[in-house]
Amino acid sequence: MQKEPFDLGAELFGTLEWKSIAPQHLITKRIFHLDNIVNQISKTISLDWLGIYKKIEIEGKEFALLYF
Repeated sequence: MQKEPFDLGAELFGTLEWKSIAPQHLITKRIFHLDNIVNQISKTISLDWLGIYKKIEIEGKEFALLYF
């Protein structure tokens, strides 16, 4: 297990300072807010991992998309 959790934002934006950039982009605004919520939940209840899924339906079949 790695010492630090994987930082998708840093990978996508190419900088560790991505949190100051993300809120300014409409596409990433929801992801930025979701990341803040996940971080607060993780700090509050000391989680090792947290997955957030969205259930969608395509042509009558249900799928779950993993957000985090």
